[in-house]
Amino acid sequence: MEKGYITAKQAEQVSKYSGYWIRKLCRDGLIDCKKVGIMWLVAEQSLRDYEKTMDELGTDKHKHKS
Repeated sequence: MEKGYITAKQAEQVSKYSGYWIRKLCRDGLIDCKKVGIMWLVAEQSLRDYEKTMDELGTDKHKHKS
């Protein structure tokens, strides 16, 4: 596995997001991901940065467009 990348399943375990939501973030290009076969590899720092941004936005996150 590439350095700094974790599987979507691992990302689910280290974040507050479900696996479904993480894969949606990947498909929508909102976090740095790579698809290898049927598996998504997630850049862990990108996920953490996204999570932090959403936490900082609070209820304004519903207005957020990346």
